Amino acid sequence: MKTKSDNIFSSKTLNYFLQLADTMNYTQAAQLLGITQPALTQQIKKLERIAGAPLFYSVGKKLHLSDAGKTMLRTTHEVYDILNAATDEIQQTTSATIGKIRIGLLSSIEDKVFTDFIINYFNKFPDVEIALMMLPRNEIWEKLENNKIDLAIMYLPDESIKKLETL
Repeated sequence: MKTKSDNIFSSKTLNYFLQLADTMNYTQAAQLLGITQPALTQQIKKLERIAGAPLFYSVGKKLHLSDAGKTMLRTTHEVYDILNAATDEIQQTTSATIGKIRIGLLSSIEDKVFTDFIINYFNKFPDVEIALMMLPRNEIWEKLENNKIDLAIMYLPDESIKKLETL
């Protein structure tokens, strides 16, 4: 009896298929994959069972892709392209070298040192947009609480510092 997991394409099996499709030689593909030729044959047969059709055929000693194999090859490349694009997108959105940083700076603080830092940072990471907003304390807190800025630069009033020291 077949289970649902019997119909799952594993990335390992698909990689084996791609290598065999590239070399069109079981022995060479197995060597490149670092596995035995019987192990490769077993994985290809498993993939053919899942697909429901032979993926390769031989004419003499020459291996060829069947029509099902050509479909599997095209589709596997499409799936890998989608996965690679998703990975690239994830890496770009989590990268420290691309995106936007919103900084709230207390308006009573001298901004020269921060603007110099931002200029230097931009020269190193031109794909990062930095927005520096000069704000009063209450707006900084409001923007932090509502996720409108990523970083706040300010000093605490004396009474807040005294409260922290007692903790």
